[in-house]
Amino acid sequence: MVNQYDIVIVGGGLVGATLAHALVHQGFKIALVEKLQPNQKVTPDYDARSIALSSSSVHVFKQLELWSYLQPKAHPIKNIHVSERGGFAITRLSAQEAGIDALGYVVEAQYINQALWRDLASTPLLTVFAPAQVTALQIDAEQAVLSLSMENKTLAIAADLVIAADGIHSFIREQLHIGVKQRDYHQTALVAHITPTSPNDTAYERFTSTGPLALLPLTGKRYGVVWAVTPTDAARLVELPDADFLAQLQETFGTRLGRFTRVGKRQAFPLMLQQAYEQVRPRAVLIGSASHHLHPVAGQGFNLALRDVALLTATLKRAHTTGEPIGDVSVLTQYLNTRTREQNRVLQTTDGIVRLFSNEKIHIRIIRQLGLLAFDQFGVLKHGIMRHAMGLTTQLDK
Repeated sequence: MVNQYDIVIVGGGLVGATLAHALVHQGFKIALVEKLQPNQKVTPDYDARSIALSSSSVHVFKQLELWSYLQPKAHPIKNIHVSERGGFAITRLSAQEAGIDALGYVVEAQYINQALWRDLASTPLLTVFAPAQVTALQIDAEQAVLSLSMENKTLAIAADLVIAADGIHSFIREQLHIGVKQRDYHQTALVAHITPTSPNDTAYERFTSTGPLALLPLTGKRYGVVWAVTPTDAARLVELPDADFLAQLQETFGTRLGRFTRVGKRQAFPLMLQQAYEQVRPRAVLIGSASHHLHPVAGQGFNLALRDVALLTATLKRAHTTGEPIGDVSVLTQYLNTRTREQNRVLQTTDGIVRLFSNEKIHIRIIRQLGLLAFDQFGVLKHGIMRHAMGLTTQLDK
């Protein structure tokens, strides 16, 4: 017997689990397939990734009634400071100047995961298959059927719609024979937590010859570090003794946060741009990194995916209300048409920043410095950029 659902989500990471919450809130019967056993445990403070949430992402979590749990664990970003190592120009963004409480919030990914999964397992409309692996996908005019391997047994589940949230190496995307375009930045992101002697409410983005260095304020007077370096340097920096690593980070960043006194576990991730040639097919949608994977400069990847979650949920809700089949490609194209412009803008902007600040020609460096200086002087331009970065130019259905 094949168990039938309205929607199957493949991938229970932060994007897939958020989507499951959103769709269950709208009354859909959901199956969530995750290859790993979901873990709600919180690791020690120094062994976790950090995510900067935009205002639009905070709105999504408020709508899902999860922000009350996340807010005490979130540190507000009151200011953003942008500079280039060896340059003379600085750009500053201020929440006070924009007339808002915060430009965003920084939360450890493990707390977002915990908030999502603490309720999912007991949600009546949701069935979780984990740890489970999708081994085959068949789509016809009537339904999508997925074959699963789980606990040394196989089973089949069916749905009106399958959503691929299974990451950059998406199996569902592969089964749909959807290709991707890629750009290898030849950079690796080194991620860690540090403690400075003079923490504040400012997020820093500092461009260096190897890539951007971001420091994000966290609770507990800590900062999350995302440092883009060459793959060779990343392998070396991960293995350095703590004191030597902190000394190199200090030399690269400077002393705006005082002296760096402690660093936690260091992890490294290769950086690339990847975009699927198609995001929707009859009875199938790609979302999150299965659809588009960005460089972490400006922290837009997860925030962009959450805006996709919000608009996909709203589109499916409207279709269900009006009696349209949620797996019909015309319905899914409505979602895609709504999102394509912003997706392309964010991908092109992020890619453009990385490529611009990776060019070490002297005339390009001068242009960059003049651009940062001019940006800092024009309030109207800054206000518009801030609204885009916070997702405030995107209409999210209430």
